[in-house]
Amino acid sequence: MSRANAKDSARRSIRTAAAVLSGSMVPLAVGVRPELLDALAQSSTNGDAQLVPGLAASIGRQRLLSLPYLHIDPSVAAD
Repeated sequence: MSRANAKDSARRSIRTAAAVLSGSMVPLAVGVRPELLDALAQSSTNGDAQLVPGLAASIGRQRLLSLPYLHIDPSVAAD
C-alpha cells in the first residue's frame, strides 16, 4: 500500500469511526493512536485538522483506551 493510500485509508477510518461512535447506543471502547491524531492535526491537507475535534466530539461517553504513541512489536526485541 502506498503512503498516499495509507493516508486516505486512515482518513476514511477516522470518518467511519466518528459516524459509528456518534450513532452508537451501546458503550464502546475506543483506541486511537496518538501518532495518528498528531499527524492529522499537523497536516496541511484540507480537512485533516478538523477530523480530530470531530472524532473527539463523537467519542462522547465512550471509553477511551490508552495506547502507545508508536506501535511496538515486542517480538522484534527478542531477536
